[in-house]
Amino acid sequence: MGYRCDLGAWCHRIVKGHDKIVELWTGAMEAFHWVIQVAQHFSFDIDEASGHGSGRVVVRERVERADGTRGDLLAIYHDKYTKASGSWLFAERILEVIERT
Repeated sequence: MGYRCDLGAWCHRIVKGHDKIVELWTGAMEAFHWVIQVAQHFSFDIDEASGHGSGRVVVRERVERADGTRGDLLAIYHDKYTKASGSWLFAERILEVIERT
């Protein structure tokens, strides 16, 4: 799955455009020494004929912050996909945080 996402919502912030999404993600990752993300459950609804789809991915993250403290995240990605030139790409990705420590 390619990352040509034009719209994203992360921690209740709407971010539009590939460059802005990369900038937000890169900046956020500077706060961590390391992050491990595991997709625990996922479901997809793909319509090959129309070239559109949607999905939900439940993720768990374990992190070590730059200050040395550790934390956990339980969240759901709500995705929309589009097919372009034979490849499936993200059209939208929204992160819903369930719990964070």
